Amino acid sequence: MNFGYMVSNSLSYSIDGMIKNPVKWVVLIILSMLQLIPIFAFVIFLIVARVDATSLYTNMPLLIGGFVGMIICMLLFNAFYQGYLINVLRGEQTLPEISNPTLLFSDGIKFMIIQLIYFILPTIVLLASILIAVTAAYGGNPVTDSTKMMTVMGSLLIGLVIFGILAIIFSLFWVIGIVRFARTGDIWQAFRIHEILATIRSIGWLQYFLALVILFITLFAYAIAMYLIQTVLMIIPLIGVIFYLFVSLIQIILAPVIAVYTFRYISLLYDSAGSA
Repeated sequence: MNFGYMVSNSLSYSIDGMIKNPVKWVVLIILSMLQLIPIFAFVIFLIVARVDATSLYTNMPLLIGGFVGMIICMLLFNAFYQGYLINVLRGEQTLPEISNPTLLFSDGIKFMIIQLIYFILPTIVLLASILIAVTAAYGGNPVTDSTKMMTVMGSLLIGLVIFGILAIIFSLFWVIGIVRFARTGDIWQAFRIHEILATIRSIGWLQYFLALVILFITLFAYAIAMYLIQTVLMIIPLIGVIFYLFVSLIQIILAPVIAVYTFRYISLLYDSAGSA
């Protein structure tokens, strides 16, 4: 497996595709930002309803309902963007066209269902550990009671470790599963563990794991670079804030490039099973 080729091909596929199709790039930026609309709507809702710190308890049912509605709308709005990324997994040699919004929405919803099923157990473990930690913290004074402090930290640490292990294990199957769904259009293909294991064996477990580690490193390096740049800029008085906002805008513009790069890389990784 040529890891260098996978990275370079994925980058050129994404960058060249965006540069040669600026309208498509702009549309993808808009699609990636749609999920922010419910957040702004929720904030406006809180302002209009005059919810403040003194009325949080009395307005709790309203807040919970509004928050749940916001999350649902965010997922629905983001389905179009997710659906396009599924098109990238289908292995076309050029950047897919943005067409048939109904299909994009449908694929996006199915993609999110697959994610939910794969990662619901790690999420439950994480939430349970947080709940145990919060319960232990409010059961006494964790600052003066060292036993309770250790319980809080211990439950969080154990929960995070178990969450991390489960997330990694399920991710190994999820990566191949989503490509199978994209290539067949059948959501159940994402959960055919026997076929997924066969694909991973064809690639080679070590090669497969190393490929995913390389993908993680490239994404992590990009995130760290952006973070460091923004951190340094914030040190500069006055003008630093302007540059910080400019870099934030650059991140928004590059978001589709990074997403397409990631999904193209996964597509190439899946295809390498045929040449392994």
